[in-house]
Amino acid sequence: MFRREFKWEEPDDDEDNPFRDLSEALKTNTSVVSINLDFCDLRDDGAKALAEALTINKVLTQLFLHGNSIDVDGVKALAEALMAPQSALQSLSMGKCGIGDDGVKVLARALKTNKSLDNLDLEENKIGDDGVKVLAEALTENSSITNVNLKQNDIGSDGVKALR
Repeated sequence: MFRREFKWEEPDDDEDNPFRDLSEALKTNTSVVSINLDFCDLRDDGAKALAEALTINKVLTQLFLHGNSIDVDGVKALAEALMAPQSALQSLSMGKCGIGDDGVKVLARALKTNKSLDNLDLEENKIGDDGVKVLAEALTENSSITNVNLKQNDIGSDGVKALR
């Protein structure tokens, strides 16, 4: 099967927010199902621009954001996009984005209502017991997620107990 994918290369430093153009293109996209933005220096403004497109786009199923610096504001925007009824996103990779407990708590709220996501990669995000407890609670209300990657986080025995 032919899959249409888009891989973003290093952004041009001369541009204010190169992800704004990508966001605009995604709003009318009907064919690209996967976008890889790993290690692209994506920050909150870029995440917000992408989130805006995700609330409209009905075909994008995979979004890879590994290794970017996305703070709570960017995570909030992405979480709101996940709560949009038309969200088609099935796989979200946010490994090594530094979202921490605050970011995962924001994502957890979105997971309670999202019905499309089945894969969530949160590897190496400084998530501790507090964050994973909230995530575990959200996962009890979400029947679509089948895979969550939490390796290389700061999860102790209390967090592990919450995941059982």
